[in-house]
Amino acid sequence: MAQGFFEGGNAENYTIGGIRAWFNRLIDGAATPKEFEGFFDLGNVVEAPQESEKEEVEHFTAKTGTRKRDRLVTRDISEDIVLTLDELSIENLRHFFRAGTVTDVAASAGGKSVDDEVMSLTRTDTRFLRFGRNAATIVVKDLTDVTTFVLDTDYSVVEVLATGGDSWKGIKRIAAGAITDGQLVRVDYVSDIAVHRLIKPQVVSNVEGQLVLIGASDTGNEFIRHLNNVQIDPEGSFDFDDEDFSTFQLRVAILDDSDDIASEPFGTLEFYGTGFDLA
Repeated sequence: MAQGFFEGGNAENYTIGGIRAWFNRLIDGAATPKEFEGFFDLGNVVEAPQESEKEEVEHFTAKTGTRKRDRLVTRDISEDIVLTLDELSIENLRHFFRAGTVTDVAASAGGKSVDDEVMSLTRTDTRFLRFGRNAATIVVKDLTDVTTFVLDTDYSVVEVLATGGDSWKGIKRIAAGAITDGQLVRVDYVSDIAVHRLIKPQVVSNVEGQLVLIGASDTGNEFIRHLNNVQIDPEGSFDFDDEDFSTFQLRVAILDDSDDIASEPFGTLEFYGTGFDLA
């Protein structure tokens, strides 16, 4: 297709459109002036429908006879974008879960100490330790901390899973021991910490920032949408283990930015011709 501006929707321009999105998150608790983390690519955008709403108040003439509507006065205007994403990176999911910053956790042998993990030992079923990677120094007590049960007499430690050189541990009741069927017990132990990344969900009330959308329409025309003031919230639910590609949605509420840029309260939309390859 030849490059050009303001081309119409003719058959020569039809293509498969697409959108990319970058989010610049406001640093949590940042004071004035605003401080941002920097633009981050949200990855593959499956869908990005944009919703514009307006609420109006009707005015009617007060003349004698039939009252006639003579004016519509705009009371509220709003605009939202619902992003459907399919890249379940921790950077993306922190927005869905309203989490704070991502923490990189280093490996540490025996670095995690677990106190009073409560579980019910039923029959002789194995109960998995929540942080059971190479668990050691396992102590099982009753709920009152009065009785300490005896390893290999009242309970046994078993390997639930062996993977990557690690042994994931669990415990199970020995029927002839002092632990009654279904009894609640407290378990203390230490375990290894593997390299991982960590977020803490639901610790941030509002996820705010800036958003840039770059894409191409089905007729090939390319566009850039700049949004200088948005709030992001989770939309609906998602499943880590979906039969299809797992997706999740973020609702982007576009907020009035007229205090900073009076002429652009809801950002800008730049519309180009075809062949620019903006993304």
